[in-house]
Amino acid sequence: MNISSKAIEEKVYSFIVENNLTEAGDHILVGVSGGADSVCLLFVLLRLSDKLGIRLSVSHINHGMREEAKEDAEYVKTLCEENNIPFYLCEADVRKQALINHETTEEAGRNVRYEAFNKALKESKAVKIATAHNMNDLCETMLFNLFRGSGIKGLGGIRCKRDNIIRPVLCLSRDETQGYLEALGIKYVTDKTNDTDEYARNRIRRNVIPYVEENISQGFVQTMARTGKIFTQVEEYLEKEAEKIYEEAVIEGESELSLDINGLQNVPDIIKEYIILKCFETLTSHRKDMGNIHVEKVLKLSTSIGNKKIDLPYELEALRRYDRLFIRRRAVLSDGDDYCEYPEFENKPVTLDIGRGRVTFRLTDIDPQKDYSTKEKYVKYLDYDRIGDRISLRYKRPGDYLVIDTPKGLGKKTLKQYMTDSKILLEERDKIPIVACGDRVLWLIGFRISADVKINENTKRILEIKYNKV
Repeated sequence: MNISSKAIEEKVYSFIVENNLTEAGDHILVGVSGGADSVCLLFVLLRLSDKLGIRLSVSHINHGMREEAKEDAEYVKTLCEENNIPFYLCEADVRKQALINHETTEEAGRNVRYEAFNKALKESKAVKIATAHNMNDLCETMLFNLFRGSGIKGLGGIRCKRDNIIRPVLCLSRDETQGYLEALGIKYVTDKTNDTDEYARNRIRRNVIPYVEENISQGFVQTMARTGKIFTQVEEYLEKEAEKIYEEAVIEGESELSLDINGLQNVPDIIKEYIILKCFETLTSHRKDMGNIHVEKVLKLSTSIGNKKIDLPYELEALRRYDRLFIRRRAVLSDGDDYCEYPEFENKPVTLDIGRGRVTFRLTDIDPQKDYSTKEKYVKYLDYDRIGDRISLRYKRPGDYLVIDTPKGLGKKTLKQYMTDSKILLEERDKIPIVACGDRVLWLIGFRISADVKINENTKRILEIKYNKV
């Protein structure tokens, strides 16, 4: 394939300008493996650097998976030295990382790469990362996502810009990147693992695409690139429409999201899917690993009858309660029902941790000038001398009760009945800390205090209790 290096540089320059990939003054960290695509990226950017007003640094990752990996690192280092480009090397054992984190080697390799890029980004003080994904990579990704049942986002393939990551040679085919280096007489290294069918992407690259090109659709890679652009435009439109409804229908909490099911009834199903994906994205950094199957489970839950719950990947869960749908992180309790402390706070404040919260007890004499009728959810004042026995901080137990006001005076209500009357979710009940004296609940934290410890005209000492989430 006869390729003009100047034509390639002009093509990449136009692509960069059209998509606003760089700005004058940008310091770009270029990921260079030593293969044709990344070496092409490096030299195109280097030769366009004055025109674009950018400067470069290079990051190279030795994944520890090939015998010649050290030679590749030396090759890239030499390229950088010859062209006065700062060089940053990261060495990692991807297979070991995959075993530790229960990932495929592909997933582990991807995670290692971006961790290394971010580290080098800080060290170099660069502002953007440039990776060498090209048009063939885009085609492979689209097919891979199609085969595993991806939605519109996956069918859009690889975007040319995401956050601070740019892909300036996404407009070039693999033939063009290799032809560019041949035209300039620049050598590159070959990754032998690309010549095997060990990975699904390799099988698509080596078998599927060549077959389609030869027998079904000549110029298939370019056609898929155009199709990917259309899917990306559709994706961006749907995201904007979903964002509008998300703002109206979703209430964001610290670790959970609440959706009004009735408010979603007239929303198109495709927009509902994007709202659920937005919820996943808000709660976990692994949105790209949350597939359509998980979205479908949540949508099915939202139309179910009764109170139900499903578990999701990455410590998430979804619950249907009354007319609301909750998506949240699963809480992990540190000490369960057996947690119990007897604070001694006669002389100083005491702070105790329980679950994901911290409780501070402070004993003081009553101040006649102070208003103790606080309506703060997580601050309460109790009549200390009416508490009686030793105080414990724990979770609920069978037999717990609250003292309540009744028309005939003080009475009792089981904690279980109070929680039911207050419509506290079943899954939440074991996670709410309580301050208790024996079986008597003094304060169900975040809710009510026992009526027999309320402050009155005879109160002399105040127990102030504050709860903070940590």
